[in-house]
Order: sequence, then structure tokens, then C-alpha cells
Amino acid sequence: MTSPTGSQIVQALRATLSPQLNVDETIAEFGQVASCLQRERKELFSLRDHLRGMVLAMLSANRPWRPIADNLDRLEDVFGGYRPSVLREANPSELTVKVKALRCGNTRIGFQMRAIKPNIATLEQIELEHGFIDTFVETGPPEWIAEELATSGRRTNSRRWASHWPWSTSRTWGSERSNQTDMFCACLVQTDLAF
Repeated sequence: MTSPTGSQIVQALRATLSPQLNVDETIAEFGQVASCLQRERKELFSLRDHLRGMVLAMLSANRPWRPIADNLDRLEDVFGGYRPSVLREANPSELTVKVKALRCGNTRIGFQMRAIKPNIATLEQIELEHGFIDTFVETGPPEWIAEELATSGRRTNSRRWASHWPWSTSRTWGSERSNQTDMFCACLVQTDLAF
């Protein structure tokens, strides 16, 4: 017996899930498909979009996505619409309390909220040097980008980022990187963005 193809697995999953939910609608709600299409059309994502991706990646670390997905509108309010000017001035302790009240936090929520301001500085430095974060992310192979993020973190004197951040947020901004790339980047530079 041969192993099933990817198409066969997807068809089987659809057949299993369809009686309980609208698969296409559920996939569309997450936004990954729309983001991938935007990226294919070479549309640029704003700093605000990248901040949204960073925050949602932080919140979804080591926990189910569904409670976060169910609270996206409330989280947008908590994080001031992901506007850099609002997040730069936000009190990390207050953000932590509000996120916990929505039951969207994880065990590192306090550290993550304190990391937002220095991470904004790093992202702004990248925009200053490259024009757009998207331009930077697509300028080279993953290992180079991870090393550059580590260097950017040192230049801006920010907390350092976990090197898998650009790839873990790909579900938000639509990059198609493999899990092997995620693991490679995570191993290559242990600390670049604060998570």
C-alpha cells in the first residue's frame, strides 16, 4: 500500500471536518490565505500589520489559537489597534492584566508585554535601514535574516528577539517558510527578538 498524497490527506480532512464546520470559512477567518495572496501580489505590509503579527505570535506561543482568534477584536482594542505610537506608550503591566482578563495570555505574558517597546525600536530601525520590513525579510536567505535581526537588536539596544519570530508570524503576514527553516533559524541565533 502506498502512502496517501497531500491532496488525498486534505480531502480526507475536509470530509471529516465538513459535517461540524465550514472548513473554507474557518480557514479564511485566520487570515493566512489572504496574507499569502497579498504577499504573492508583492503588496507591502505596514509596521502596524507587523506589530499585530508579532503580538499575536507572542500570545499564541505554547497555547491553543482558538481563544485568541475568538478575541481578535477585543485584543485589537487592548493593543490600541496595534499602532506603534500607542504601543510605545502602553504600560506593560496594564496590557498584561487586560490580556489575562480575556484569557489570551500565556506563561510569559509579562515578559512579552515588556518586550513590545524595544521590539518596536528594532522594527523601526529595520524600516529606517531597508525602507520596509517586507523588503528586509525578502532580501536574503533565512540564516542571513536571522543574523541581521540579531545585529539589529544589538544596534537598537533592545531586548533580543527569538530568531524564529519572522517565520512564526508568517501565518499573519503570508510568507511560505518551512518548519525546517523555522527550526534552522531558531537554532542559528538563539536570541534576537524578546519573546
